[in-house]
Amino acid sequence: MVNRRYIHEATVLLLLLVLSYFPLFYQLDKAPIGMWDEATYANNAIDMLHNRNFFVAEHMGQPDWYNTKPTLVIALQALSMQLFGINEFTVRLPSAIFGLLTVLLVYFFSVRVIGSRLVGLISAGILLSSAGYVGSHVVRTGDLDAALVFWLCLGLFVLIDLVIKKPADSRLHYLLLAAAFTFGFLTKGIAGFFFGPFMLIIALLFYNRKKLFSDRYLYYAGVLTVVLCSGYYFIRNLYTPGYFQAVLDLEIMRFSKGLMSWQAHPFDWYYQQLKATRFYPFTYALPLSVVGLFVFKGDKFRVLVSLMITAAGYFLLISYPADKLAWYDAPLFPVMAVLIGFSFVELGMWVSDKLKIKGKGMVKTTLMAVLALVFLVKPYRSVISGIQDTETALFPMVMEGAALKYLHENAPEIKKLTVYKKEEHEEHYDQLLFYVRAFEEEHGYQIRMTREMKFKSGEMVLVFREEDKVFIQQQYKAVPLRSWKGVVLFRIPGVI
Repeated sequence: MVNRRYIHEATVLLLLLVLSYFPLFYQLDKAPIGMWDEATYANNAIDMLHNRNFFVAEHMGQPDWYNTKPTLVIALQALSMQLFGINEFTVRLPSAIFGLLTVLLVYFFSVRVIGSRLVGLISAGILLSSAGYVGSHVVRTGDLDAALVFWLCLGLFVLIDLVIKKPADSRLHYLLLAAAFTFGFLTKGIAGFFFGPFMLIIALLFYNRKKLFSDRYLYYAGVLTVVLCSGYYFIRNLYTPGYFQAVLDLEIMRFSKGLMSWQAHPFDWYYQQLKATRFYPFTYALPLSVVGLFVFKGDKFRVLVSLMITAAGYFLLISYPADKLAWYDAPLFPVMAVLIGFSFVELGMWVSDKLKIKGKGMVKTTLMAVLALVFLVKPYRSVISGIQDTETALFPMVMEGAALKYLHENAPEIKKLTVYKKEEHEEHYDQLLFYVRAFEEEHGYQIRMTREMKFKSGEMVLVFREEDKVFIQQQYKAVPLRSWKGVVLFRIPGVI
């Protein structure tokens, strides 16, 4: 006879997977590839698919100096393309999978360390209902941040487990810590170490210092991490001399000086973003964790403080530099989700005990689960609605590529055409270039990209900018064939 415990656990996991499907995988291929990073990584992945060089990010067969990050995610995207073809889904699949792994990580951390499935479910629900986490540049786009969040949180949760459980044999914990730091680095360079200072503070506060610094597995893990990470820099610099200097200039020095004026924001910018949209309405529940400082005891207190140190420390770390990008707050979401879920459940139980509310533990748990569900329904639905509205406001620079996607879906018989697009910087062509390469390789298209207004009789030309549409009609007497969101496909009848 099947153990009821396993049935219950399987039911909870099935529920979690169903809830995760819609924010993470539903219509994952609907939105066009975005500018700039997603398009850059997508083209890097196509190059890697062909050249099998897993150490260097290349663009059209040449080293890509625009992207200096390590290549783990690009390699996974290339693998995804190998399995399922070159398209939006395969570019984004690794991010969605890492998003699911992070949801499961949050749940199992709550079960193992906090000892509560309810905390795990509520925390996972909060994470899946957070607009910033499910939005652009994290789990639903082909960027690096979903993978980074997973590795950072894996390291943090393993460290907290080590501090709380204090196992006699620490080998597995240190092996997982080495893996978390190494793969975090291979995902996004030095960002893979961003939780490190706060993890050290946690260890010094709550772990036996003598045991910590006398544990040989700590040093084995440290040496292994340093060798693997520095080894990647060394090998890539051999392939592309000057790479290490580029990393210093573009990644490390940006913390002490602003590189791009349009990315400069005030110190409280992330707080305002979290409060207004990216973690709304959950930001207003964060004070529950402060109340917990005066209520929680023992291991629960240590877990709470560890999560608070990490959340506050990382928030200050990203708020200090002048340059700020919205998705830099992504690692905060799982940590804050657990903080709120943990505090909500434990404080609810504490209040019910103080008020001497009658009822067994299952009754109280069910009541709190219902309250949490009511609170989560609207944010969860808002996230799903946001996914369905991905084409309502497209960035002008992606319109030509998005129009190719539209034509492929609605007029697949048109496979030979020209796209006119003129931009100042090469990277501004990356999104269009992805669609040209994808459709030519996967569907036999013949697409000519041009920056010159020179066309032949009978040519079909895709144009977006208003002044270009006016010129092509006046100069060539071009005939509009199809239009979509301001992008027009013309036929050239003859040259004047």
